[in-house]
Amino acid sequence: MKNRPRLAMVQHVDGFGTRSQKLATYRTVERSDKFHMGFKLFYDEDTDIFKPHGVLRIRPRADFVSYQ
Repeated sequence: MKNRPRLAMVQHVDGFGTRSQKLATYRTVERSDKFHMGFKLFYDEDTDIFKPHGVLRIRPRADFVSYQ
């Protein structure tokens, strides 16, 4: 991977489902040693969508969160 000092590389984890399914996917694919972590939430597809305080408890911490 080429070093790009002014570019923040984010791994924006996708997938939908229950909270436990989303966390399992996040933990399986996370590469926080190489990227800032991102977490994607879907208003329509997710079951029992995470509230903001729940997202803040996820480890490794998500630096970028999107609600779609």
